[in-house]
Amino acid sequence: MVRYKEAIIELDETPPLLVVEVISKGTFGRDRRTKRAEYNIIGIPVYVIVNFLTEDGNGKDVEPGVSVLTSDFER
Repeated sequence: MVRYKEAIIELDETPPLLVVEVISKGTFGRDRRTKRAEYNIIGIPVYVIVNFLTEDGNGKDVEPGVSVLTSDFER
């Protein structure tokens, strides 16, 4: 089982058309806010967030589910 694996998107590479993240308590805020902004800046048009959690990293209740976010970036 892979417990932690980080993919690096280099700024000089063509960005992928889609990124899928599975959220964990430790990365909840970063995946929902920071990464969304970063992916928009580098031009990733679709960001899918898969959340199996019922609370965020701060103990606040959240709904599990899948979110499909699109950026304002046009290729």
